[in-house]
Amino acid sequence: MYAPSGRGFVEKVGTDRLGEVTGAVVRYHQWQANKKTGVQQAPLTALFLSIKEIDAQGNQTSEPVDTELVVEWGPKDDSIIRVRPGNAANSTTDPEDTRDENGNLSLGSEGNTFYVDEGVQINRTNAYGIFVSSLKEKGFKPDVLRNSYMPDFVGLRAKFSLKPGKKKDDGTEFNDFVVSDIIRFPYEAAAAKPAAAAPKAKAKPAAAPAPAAASAPAPAAAPVASPAAYAGTDDEISAKSVAFLTTAVAKRSAKGDSTCTHQQLVAAALQEVLADKSLPKDDLKKYQTLMKDRTWFLENGISFGAIAGDGDQFILTA
Repeated sequence: MYAPSGRGFVEKVGTDRLGEVTGAVVRYHQWQANKKTGVQQAPLTALFLSIKEIDAQGNQTSEPVDTELVVEWGPKDDSIIRVRPGNAANSTTDPEDTRDENGNLSLGSEGNTFYVDEGVQINRTNAYGIFVSSLKEKGFKPDVLRNSYMPDFVGLRAKFSLKPGKKKDDGTEFNDFVVSDIIRFPYEAAAAKPAAAAPKAKAKPAAAPAPAAASAPAPAAAPVASPAAYAGTDDEISAKSVAFLTTAVAKRSAKGDSTCTHQQLVAAALQEVLADKSLPKDDLKKYQTLMKDRTWFLENGISFGAIAGDGDQFILTA
């Protein structure tokens, strides 16, 4: 659980720190209760940016640090938060909601964009809105920002800073996380990648008929023993789903998690699906539908290392 006292990439107001964004994820979660008052903030939606410190040449000088930017404060009643994590195949497609089939949203749900209820706009005075405004002021393309597709932030090199923000009625101060200068826009870094990858793309068609090349895709399904059959879904989607979930479980376990909900593991696995650029964009829905099916998930849990526990919790065995 996130502790409100935790510091982000920049710790002191008025100081700049040169860094590069290495990851960005939207998460629905809840802070720990205030140790002095016992009051606990309602669950909220936030963007978590992973930023590594770099030197002037772009070399990494420290491990990545997470910085949380509140996007939407949670309602005080039991209603569903209006801006929540969503998952999209790319920056131009409509996002899928992270609520389950019963309309419930689980703590820890993650996505690569926002799912916004009809008629609702993202609050630009919250931490995320202020950060985006600072990017726009420094020349970040407005059309890219409007997409709210978090992978578009990865690769950003900038001087990050804290500036004094608003004070609450009780005197609590909030400092705004902003960029004071942009060294490299992320889309500039992305534009340079295809040229480096071009030789590999040319080599694939020539190698395809060879027996050795034909067996190359096999490692993607290596962690899968024999996933249970699922009506209406081809074996390849089922096998790869187990492989993606295996990776998601391993990463969660590496972070120290011993249990996760069904929805948390699905969200993490979908991030792996989105990161695999070799998959057809239209396949995201197939993976999402399959992984969300609890019957399939329970049948194959032993293959990817998640055994049903109490309630919606799954025990991670990887």
